[in-house]
Amino acid sequence: MESLVPWLDKNWKLRELVLTRVACVQGFYVHLQTEELKKVTIRQCYQLQEPAIVGPNLESLVIEHCMLTKFHENTCLPGLTMLSVSSRNLKALQTRHLIKNVLTGSPALEMLRLAGCSQLEQLLVDPGDLPALRNLDLSSCVKLTRVHISSKMLESLDLSRDDALQYILLDLESVVNLDLSFLKHLTHFEQFKAFVMGNTTSWLTQSLCPEEQVLWIAAKSGDLTTLREGLARLTPETRFYAEWRDPVYGYSPLANACFQGHIHCVQALLSAGVNYNICDAQGNTPLHIATSCGKSEVVRLLLDSPGVDAFAKTVSKAQTALDIARD
Repeated sequence: MESLVPWLDKNWKLRELVLTRVACVQGFYVHLQTEELKKVTIRQCYQLQEPAIVGPNLESLVIEHCMLTKFHENTCLPGLTMLSVSSRNLKALQTRHLIKNVLTGSPALEMLRLAGCSQLEQLLVDPGDLPALRNLDLSSCVKLTRVHISSKMLESLDLSRDDALQYILLDLESVVNLDLSFLKHLTHFEQFKAFVMGNTTSWLTQSLCPEEQVLWIAAKSGDLTTLREGLARLTPETRFYAEWRDPVYGYSPLANACFQGHIHCVQALLSAGVNYNICDAQGNTPLHIATSCGKSEVVRLLLDSPGVDAFAKTVSKAQTALDIARD
């Protein structure tokens, strides 16, 4: 690598550089001062762990199948618009350092690709991070369990083949392409927590849920529009969708809405004539659930409904809603 640097400095018209299987010391340090050099690709340089790359005119940097752990603090890429990193050593802490420290000096970055980073466990992107980011690829990160992304500009997010995901929090105002296809393989959603804000909630619910679970998810997330549309489409054959219960806790759509305190969803379900007293796996009615969760407005609404059994008792402790309130 040391013999290559002087050659790079002399080739001022070089536009693209590809380095494959180049032997280098761990402290790979290179100044890419070539005026017209816009793209650099580094592949299978297995000694590459903490590179320091200074490229004032560099727009695209691709590092594939290297052992990169983090970028050196001297890295400077002010004109970078695309960064792609595929490393078996890159973990959550190093990725956090990349976003919070290194890429703050790349305000024009539009695409970040971390696909195939097999040790990456979680990713956090705060509202002030990566202000120009439009495309984020996290596909095939087999250990990725948590994703928290808040972005005004992000348009495309790829989470395909991330089968270990358990928790997602997305606040995306401009998203138009959201790949969450792995959800189709889930049998139910109770152990998968997805909080989606912006303009993607209805899309997520209607596109990825099994048909009988759409109302269940809509009630849980407070998506009143999807809930009303789903209730309006019910037929005698699909009527049971309005009272579908998850196989773990036995929660119905009404129980979900009561648990979360989504009073407008509760009103919509009651107006649709669902079973007011349907019990979960522990024998709790929606009234018991709303009371135990402290959802006072929902409790009042239920008590004002003539079909609600205010004296129903739980199976485990034989408690009424009043007993629960007193506790």
